[in-house]
Amino acid sequence: MKVIAGKLKGKTLKYRVIKGLRVTSQKVKEAMFSILGNAVENAEVLDLFCGFGNLGIEAISRGAKKITFVDIEARALKQLSFFLEQLGLNTQSEIVKRDFQKALKHFEKESFDIIIMDPPYNLGYDEKSLQTIDKLNLLRKNGLVVVEHSSINMLKDKVENLYKYKEKTYGDTTLSFYSYKQPVTVVKEVDTSTPDEENQEGEEQEEDQ
Repeated sequence: MKVIAGKLKGKTLKYRVIKGLRVTSQKVKEAMFSILGNAVENAEVLDLFCGFGNLGIEAISRGAKKITFVDIEARALKQLSFFLEQLGLNTQSEIVKRDFQKALKHFEKESFDIIIMDPPYNLGYDEKSLQTIDKLNLLRKNGLVVVEHSSINMLKDKVENLYKYKEKTYGDTTLSFYSYKQPVTVVKEVDTSTPDEENQEGEEQEEDQ
């Protein structure tokens, strides 16, 4: 797991594999943040289903103001806590150990500029999360939501008041981008280059944490 750009560029974070927990590949992560562009700078970001914090740490490196990490997996959050300490990011981050539905309700009086989510594939958590985000007004007026999901189950172009404006597919993984602004058309792209499998199975840590 390596930070691609920003103040932490090149930092490698090693972790122990946890069965059932995916880590976003470098290629997909790079595409995600390339599309988000300058929106990340000074943003308050929610990293939902954060796992080891791969995406949220990349956001901080690229200039995000604060990241709130949410997951239910205690072992992953323990490793994330170590990473944040190691990188000196504790003052810019918060870790919340809760089920995604309880976590979203916990944030009912808060809102975010960007919400990133990478839920387990094919369980419907992505659409449920989008519905709750809209219902509880967790996304700011000009905010953006990015969902990493299975290419087998494509998400709707409109979920409640959130509109998909871009969709990019990389093999069995698709990124869907939503906002409150209705687009003239949804940009849908398929990447046909060789998949980047880095980090799909993790990297074993050299020392126990």
